Amino acid sequence: MSTMNDSQRPLKKSRTEISVDPFAQLRTLSLETSKPSIKDELCAELSHYSKLSFSTTSTSDNPSLLLLDFWRTNEKRLPLLSTIAKRILVIQGSSSESERHFSAGGTIVSEKRSRASASTVEPLVVLHECYLNGQ
Repeated sequence: MSTMNDSQRPLKKSRTEISVDPFAQLRTLSLETSKPSIKDELCAELSHYSKLSFSTTSTSDNPSLLLLDFWRTNEKRLPLLSTIAKRILVIQGSSSESERHFSAGGTIVSEKRSRASASTVEPLVVLHECYLNGQ
């Protein structure tokens, strides 16, 4: 067995060193660099949004395009609100258009024409819509 001299022996920690929290410095650093909560970010964006001026004129007659242009333009300044707005604006307002197509298909495919295939019915529905829209 070899004996260790005093310079080779591991140093014992004093009781004061053991009681010190080794992660205290990490906690203070993480608190200083932590991101604001989503709620805080959203409140800040709402505050910024309320201070913006809006243009109510558009080159298009479609008011939806005005909204989409606004959110596209302000996407970098208001990222959370922009995401929320885009999710809401893509929701279809009603299903009246799809119901109109199914109704036209139901008119075309009646009991007398029940053997018509989908490849036959689809062009007939398109022609019916063009006729109704005067195209």
